[in-house]
Amino acid sequence: MEDGNEMNNPDGSEDIELLFNQISDTESLFEYDDSLPQIPISHTLHRSETELDKSITIWNGLGLIVGVIIGSGIFASPGPIVEYSGSVGGALCVWVGAGFLSMCGGLCYAELGTMIPSSGGEHPYLKRAYGALPAFLFSWTGILAGRPGGIAIITHTCAEYISKILETNSGEGNSPFIIKVLAISIICVITFINCISTKASTRVQDFMTTLKICALGYIAAMGAYFLYKGSPTENFKRPIFEGSSSYPGNYALAIFSALWAFDGWNNLNVVTGELKEPSKNLPRAIIGGTVLVTICYFTTNIAYFAVLDKTTVAHSTTIGMDFGKAVFGSVGSSIIPLIVIISTLGATNATVFTGARVTFITSQQGHAPKFLSTIYTSTRTPANALILQASLSMLYILSGDYKVLVNLYSFIAWSFYFLCVFGILILRMTEPYAERPFKVWLAFPIVFSVASSALVAFSIWEAPTQALYALFLICSGIPVYYVGYRFNVTWEGKHV
Repeated sequence: MEDGNEMNNPDGSEDIELLFNQISDTESLFEYDDSLPQIPISHTLHRSETELDKSITIWNGLGLIVGVIIGSGIFASPGPIVEYSGSVGGALCVWVGAGFLSMCGGLCYAELGTMIPSSGGEHPYLKRAYGALPAFLFSWTGILAGRPGGIAIITHTCAEYISKILETNSGEGNSPFIIKVLAISIICVITFINCISTKASTRVQDFMTTLKICALGYIAAMGAYFLYKGSPTENFKRPIFEGSSSYPGNYALAIFSALWAFDGWNNLNVVTGELKEPSKNLPRAIIGGTVLVTICYFTTNIAYFAVLDKTTVAHSTTIGMDFGKAVFGSVGSSIIPLIVIISTLGATNATVFTGARVTFITSQQGHAPKFLSTIYTSTRTPANALILQASLSMLYILSGDYKVLVNLYSFIAWSFYFLCVFGILILRMTEPYAERPFKVWLAFPIVFSVASSALVAFSIWEAPTQALYALFLICSGIPVYYVGYRFNVTWEGKHV
């Protein structure tokens, strides 16, 4: 008779009764139960209220990957890489190796992203492979420190270069307070753009990425010109592997510095749910993006070596400005900072865009306050998540301890990169028949897992204090998780 009653209630009264019973139960802020709801979610909320639009094309995806990877790293990492590797050829090999490792990780994430086509980055992958607690800890550290800390580091670098241009024009140095004000202003403007429109933020990203590629292409062209006319240095007139280090630990340090410049290869997985045809476009964008960035980095470093001697490259902390001065004279002191500003602005926009999606999906999964999953119907953006992220980023800027932030970010990020990629091996055994529209060659997750675990172990060896801080931050989420589960904390969410 239950089927008959359902047929006799075309107005949905039975669904309404079920909905009333569902709402009457106390909802938890942290929902750890993986069971399905008793009624379809479509009976309670429209799809537009619970899901972001699929508006990201493959070109937008390429823009996000390239935009978030190419930041300040290409202007900061060449020196340490040459210093550790000891030779021009060794340094160039490190850049190619880091690009290959990034592509391996990206392809592994492509399998996870097409198998689990949900936004939120590592959160849904960790939950599928390991359960709710590791997924919550990823989100806990990512929301509190990872994404906001990364935004703070990038915007502070951008503000420093803006300050250098202002100093050149005014002849006076700017105080640290002015730099912090500039960095906070950048965060406010970019967050506002991301709040008002997803299309506006992706168009800004496409534009900034195009400028960055053109800028690095121009540097590479100048290097090719100097090689053609005759390089003023001895770097390519002598064996390029001369002086290479024989200590493996030095190459580990060099690769770690290069991977900092490649960080961001996984960011497209954060918005998989908004990507059109993810089974096709996700792996294409990841392969295309990482290969394009590797080519840009490789040619840019050749340009550096064509103009500057190896010792200058190894000890320079502002290699871009040194390159500009050597090529353009005093005018180069202004040209290169403009390129860095463009690069960091694009990286900031991409990080703001993807970081808010992690918070948004985490909230939808019940692992964060539900108001953070609000989608504003007038803008179709997760504005609450964006505002929280901006507020935390500004707090880190005011704190000013960026070296600690970099170390914390690297340890936490690569720990979860390892867990996610190792999760592929686990899911291949526990869910062998699951649908995988894109399946990566098994050697890739094995190579990446070994390399990433070695990097994490090496970072603990080299910087035990920062690693301890990072471990404390990760573990601090465990009591929060169990308190939310034990006391059934409630937080009513809504869509406006």
